[in-house]
Amino acid sequence: MHPIILEPVVKTLQHHRAPEEAWLWCALCHRFFQRKHAAVNCFGSREACPFDDCSGQMFDLDILVWNACRPAVDPRWPASEADLVHGMRSPNVPAKGAGNAAPLP
Repeated sequence: MHPIILEPVVKTLQHHRAPEEAWLWCALCHRFFQRKHAAVNCFGSREACPFDDCSGQMFDLDILVWNACRPAVDPRWPASEADLVHGMRSPNVPAKGAGNAAPLP
């Protein structure tokens, strides 16, 4: 088995055409959101998951670039940023609660 090597989120954001518009994914609640919605974490950095019911706190630990784990997690993930919706859960996690988009088929 080969290890998954991810590029650091900050490095990816530096190369993004519009860093605040970049889509991220929280490994704890499995939801997508744009960088501009990231919350301030316990260290004072704006790297936390924006959803009140989630405790994701840091880039590269809990918060990853939206497609960084796509092949390892589920190939049914959206094909591009245009398919993403704020708060949508990754397709391998059932939607629950109001405001979450349904899983992809």
